[in-house]
Amino acid sequence: MTAVIAMIAPVSPFRGGVAQHSTMLANALQDVVDLKVFSYRRLYPEFLYPGDFQKDESTQLKMVSPAFFVLDAINPVSWIRAAREIARSRPLAVILPWWTFFLAPCYLVILAVLKRSGISTIFICHNYSDHEAAFWKRWISRLVLRYGDAFLVHSDSIRSDIHDAMPDRPCLVAPMPVYSSYPASSNDLPRRAELELLFFGFVRKYKGLDMLIRSLAALKRKDWHLTVAGECWDDSEGYVQLAKELGVDDRIEFAFRYVMEAEAANYISRADVLVLPYRSATGSAVIPTAYHYNKPVVVTPVGGLPEVVEQGVTGFILREVSVQALTDCLEELKTSDCRELAEGISKWKSENSWEQLASKLVDLIESSNEAE
Repeated sequence: MTAVIAMIAPVSPFRGGVAQHSTMLANALQDVVDLKVFSYRRLYPEFLYPGDFQKDESTQLKMVSPAFFVLDAINPVSWIRAAREIARSRPLAVILPWWTFFLAPCYLVILAVLKRSGISTIFICHNYSDHEAAFWKRWISRLVLRYGDAFLVHSDSIRSDIHDAMPDRPCLVAPMPVYSSYPASSNDLPRRAELELLFFGFVRKYKGLDMLIRSLAALKRKDWHLTVAGECWDDSEGYVQLAKELGVDDRIEFAFRYVMEAEAANYISRADVLVLPYRSATGSAVIPTAYHYNKPVVVTPVGGLPEVVEQGVTGFILREVSVQALTDCLEELKTSDCRELAEGISKWKSENSWEQLASKLVDLIESSNEAE
């Protein structure tokens, strides 16, 4: 394909899974299309962002070709200017990630301009609506997504939501590739128990950290140690207090802060398994990050999580979302079981690369335009 393709997305050095995803996909796409990436000068206003900072200039993940950092998510003038600039380049399609209702006003203005210009739009839908979303947020999501001519998603649960709302739109389901930008570990973190567990990433209520703490307290085995590494967007003191009340605080390390890539590599490399006790989910970038280091995962049977975990091959899927189910799984888990899954994880990685995803997306764009 020689036609111009545009992408509107946060990319490196912005933090977070969506920015990492957009950067790695853009780098893969630039090998096969003429891609122009329009990103943000400012993504979230500080008073709406619960984290310490939005950009990580130390990241090893870089754009292969420069992006245009022209958008301000709360400045409508920048939306119109960017939309007009994109329209002037006459792209065959515009790719946009969708993950939060906060960007709805910005997207609606841009999409209206693109639609009037006859430019097709392809959504990479990370969530149909925000996690723990109220009805009105789902309504806003549907309002925005109805502008999409085609969709790329990473789970059948999101595909089902899109099909229910827009049954006539093509929707491609493809696994999320491995987050390969993380560096090699320096292996300088000592092991503290026979079984090293890791809860990694932003801590939010729906991710079930409280359930994991209760499960650990219920374990008969005592040869485990848990590390919680990630910025807490919830009640951090509440988790610490819960661990103390249950008598397991001496076997839990709480690192409630943004973990830089080099440190994250050490945490993940030390772990035998990453635990995702989510109460709800569409997908998670934690799984492909774990796979990058050949580490298995324990997941609940919610959303798209079981779709990227092969039982006993790349990880372990709980029978239900409950403290008891998690306890039963961890009670039987052995370090040797985790290490034996490295071969299965390596095979999964070889079958799901960013280059393969980029090729599928190009095919989707071409078929969508041919159908118009």
